[in-house]
Amino acid sequence: MQFTIQRLTTEHAAAIVNCFQRVYGNTYAEGLFYDSAEIEARLADGSLRSVGAVTESGQVVGHMAMTIVDSDQPPELGNTVVDPDMRGSGLAWQVGAELTSWCAELGYPGFIHYPTAAHHIMQRHSVKSGFEVGLMLGYIPAETDGKVIASKNTKREAATVVFEPLDTQDKTTSPALSSYLPAYGADFIVRACTEIGLQRHWLTPNASNPLQHSQAQTSVYPKRSLARLKVSAIGADLDEAINAQHNTIAACYQIDLPMDSPAIDTAVYAALRAGYFFCGWLPGHNRGDVLRLQKVDRQQTNLAPALENPFAQALLAWLKV
Repeated sequence: MQFTIQRLTTEHAAAIVNCFQRVYGNTYAEGLFYDSAEIEARLADGSLRSVGAVTESGQVVGHMAMTIVDSDQPPELGNTVVDPDMRGSGLAWQVGAELTSWCAELGYPGFIHYPTAAHHIMQRHSVKSGFEVGLMLGYIPAETDGKVIASKNTKREAATVVFEPLDTQDKTTSPALSSYLPAYGADFIVRACTEIGLQRHWLTPNASNPLQHSQAQTSVYPKRSLARLKVSAIGADLDEAINAQHNTIAACYQIDLPMDSPAIDTAVYAALRAGYFFCGWLPGHNRGDVLRLQKVDRQQTNLAPALENPFAQALLAWLKV
């Protein structure tokens, strides 16, 4: 089958949806890729940038996307799909190489992506030039059916969190970010930061009273059965925001805590009391760094995912889930 690797435009929106439907039916966890109007709008405003393998007839047989949440934080790359007829052709790597080049052209120092634990090759490939910074348990719904590699596991699967730096700046001379290093998970955060080579000035959290009121917002992803609480300011009432998140029935909950707050340890302890545990360190998020915590439905979650790389293996062993 003849195809060209292209940066997709609004004219490709319907073809992108068709590609996901052919491969995943209606089971893909990101609902955006079933909505051609929304894809078209986001391609137009630049918050979504897609690269695809396009045939002469205009059919998209391979796809990967860059999602830009905020111009001041690393984008997320993913949403990789390859037509079953193209399996084993190396098409995914070609699409990924073009998307990575695009990301570098835009001036980003790096990007985040989430390799699934169900694909050992993807995990191994992710650390050739990237670095694991976390492990999200239960992130992949069990009913996801890729029709290419069918998992025999009936439980929700894990995904690693990988940061891949790009050669857009000299990290050894770039200004260091200042972040408060939480006591919980500090060893893993410092290890990841050192391995990547990012410059950080680690500050010590203090026990001073936080703000009276937290600023936080929950985003819900129904097809993924995920609720994520993004905290932008840590207040004394954070317990209430955490408890309120549980009003949404989900198999997986996450909390993103800003590491520019001296009260981060107070927030972590509140989350631990509610049953959360370490998920990952997101460098450069929220114009600084973010600590992500997670809580999963243990009955639905594969708590012993097949992990290929040392960092994720060590993290899982430490979590003792």
